[in-house]
Amino acid sequence: MDGAHPDRLLRLNREPREHHVQPPRSHPRQRHRRRGHPHLHSRRRRSAGRCQATDSGIPRIPPDRRQTPRLHRRRLRRARRPRCAGRLPRRLPRQLERRTFAPARRVAPSRVYAVGYSNGGQMVIRLAHEAPDLLAGATVIAATMPAPENFLADQAPRASLPVLLIHGTKDRIVSYRGGTMNWALRTLFKVGGATWSATRTARYFAERNGITTEPVTTRLPKKTMADPTEVERTTYEAEGVPPVVLYTIHRGGHTVPAPSSAPALIGKTSHQIDTADLITQFFDL
Repeated sequence: MDGAHPDRLLRLNREPREHHVQPPRSHPRQRHRRRGHPHLHSRRRRSAGRCQATDSGIPRIPPDRRQTPRLHRRRLRRARRPRCAGRLPRRLPRQLERRTFAPARRVAPSRVYAVGYSNGGQMVIRLAHEAPDLLAGATVIAATMPAPENFLADQAPRASLPVLLIHGTKDRIVSYRGGTMNWALRTLFKVGGATWSATRTARYFAERNGITTEPVTTRLPKKTMADPTEVERTTYEAEGVPPVVLYTIHRGGHTVPAPSSAPALIGKTSHQIDTADLITQFFDL
């Protein structure tokens, strides 16, 4: 074996052996180069394909079937397949009722408050329409109502529910002014469709509660001067019906107002208010 090519030498039990790559018969189109194969000496190849000695004493290295181009293309197709909104469980409200209000837990609906952020806020909007009798209140953060042509629960019966909404004016994911996401975000999140603005969403829930009077808007004083965000509160209320309050975070991003900051990639986090305190005060918990 002195005249063998150094790239074709492999030590097996501390003895130099000449090797070659033999693809299985089930992959006739798969070709391997005997010299300079990019994956032959990689760590993944050595860990996936173990050496097997043949009768002639030449070790055989089976290729890693998990890395075949055909399977790789199949995985890419599955990963890029858009998610269908219709696959959400249609019995979700009843599942919530069965798991939350089971006799063993003894939780009354008057003590259940739904809080959702971003896509979770969309789920809270759905619960407020499909199962308002299971909730005592709803908090929607960084999410707005879908446009009527994109909303599947538009035929839900009207029900009064106190609603707290929080949204930043510089939200680049769910726009405060409504509309559709840009192409990059639609491709990233596999979603689409138009949405209403935050102010129109608040007015919608107010009308749903039977409130027809004009809202009252108040500018809250700043607590942290170093924080560039400012908070504005818009209150819809009437006698005998639950209120609806919208907190507008000027220069705030797709974030939850809190003492700690979210990643700067999704925008500024307001430290002027604390969302947990707002929820506690609004629902009188």
